This record gives sequence, C-alpha cells and structure tokens, in this order.
Amino acid sequence: MTQPSAAGAIYRGMDRAALDAAYNNAAAVADSQDFIARWREESAAARSGPLARLDIPYGGRPRERFDYFAAGRARPPLFVFIHGGYWQRNDKDTFAFVAEGPRAHGIDVATIGYTLAPDVRLTADRPGRARRRSRVRSRPHVRRRLVCRRASHGHGREPPSVSRRAAHQRHL
Repeated sequence: MTQPSAAGAIYRGMDRAALDAAYNNAAAVADSQDFIARWREESAAARSGPLARLDIPYGGRPRERFDYFAAGRARPPLFVFIHGGYWQRNDKDTFAFVAEGPRAHGIDVATIGYTLAPDVRLTADRPGRARRRSRVRSRPHVRRRLVCRRASHGHGREPPSVSRRAAHQRHL
C-alpha cells in the first residue's frame, strides 16, 4: 500500500481511502459474507428460544436495547457480549449466537445493542454506557451477582471499556 501524502492525511498519516480500507473487515476477509449469513441464521435460532428475553430497553433510543438469554439455573454467572463494528455497523441481533456456548455451561448471556455513529458522537455516548450498565444490573434475576461471577466480551472498542468500568463496581 502506498503512503498518502501528508497533505491528504486526516488521521495518523492516512487519507480517507486508507482509513476506509483499514476499517473494512468485509473486504479483508474473503468469505466474510458466509460468516455473517451463518451468524444470522444461528442467532435467529437463539433468539427464538424459550428462555430468550428480547429487546429489553435501557434508554430512549431505538438501538438502546439488550437481549437476555437465561441458562435456566439459579443464580448463574453472567456473560455480557457487546458487538463491534467501529460504532458504524452491526447489531446485537446478529450476535445472539454467542449465547449458546456459555448457556450450555450454565451461564446467562446478555447481548447489548447501542446507538451507532453518526446518530451519536463517540464522545457523547457516555450516558448510553451508564444506562447499559444500570439497566442490565437492575434486572431482578441479575441484580445480586458479584463482579467475580461476570465477564464481558465482544469485538471492537466497546467491550474493553465496559470491562474496565465494570471492574470498579461491586455488583452487576
């Protein structure tokens, strides 16, 4: 790849074309559409299950919802998954398939949706992050779980920031 001129650089020496290429995982992975199709199919099955609680709101925006997939046991640990997509694409519905692995081991799963850019500026989503934590934590079946019994994961920038904040809280 050729380096853009300094005059055309808009971020860390990259011009618009280089930035677009850097954030285009669909182009970087040859069979990415096959993965996404399989994820959507498996996620539809997970979302149709009897222990799935869907689209629980935590804020007033349309994407401020989470899905909760119970494992069906008393006081299970909780795994929180926040999808990636550079705050530009994807949604929680596509990634519901991640619930099946933990649930098979008695772990409840919450998949979190959030408002994407440009509908919200990244620096302005701090209130949305606080609402996500508060709403998931306020669910009756979640409320008393200790931090040591909870994990969050995902792909992209959001999961690490949620994990760091959650580490400072006594209860989920």
